[in-house]
Amino acid sequence: MKRDWNLIRLLLLEVESGEKPAELNQYSDEQVLYHCDLLNESDLIIASIALGGNGTAVGARIERLTWKGHDLLDTIRDENTWKLTQAVVKEATVSATADMLKEACKWVASTAFEAAAK
Repeated sequence: MKRDWNLIRLLLLEVESGEKPAELNQYSDEQVLYHCDLLNESDLIIASIALGGNGTAVGARIERLTWKGHDLLDTIRDENTWKLTQAVVKEATVSATADMLKEACKWVASTAFEAAAK
């Protein structure tokens, strides 16, 4: 399964707020569980992941965001900045890592701030 940054962002928002974003309904349980497992593996959340016989996630109990999870979410939270960042990354035709997304978001936000200050 391919990593989906939109789904990751939505899951982080849900964990922080405790409220399920409506956009999550477009994803299957399998996709959500896979991405919860990825978030847990990357130390963005603290979770208990139940694995099936084939090693795939079949259940998840998420406790909270980690410090690293809060940092990433703080960077990608704003919807406009997120959309612009996705466009920048897509234009660069690269596969984004979490660190790359954070840096791209910071660049987008600072560029928008500089433009607004003029």
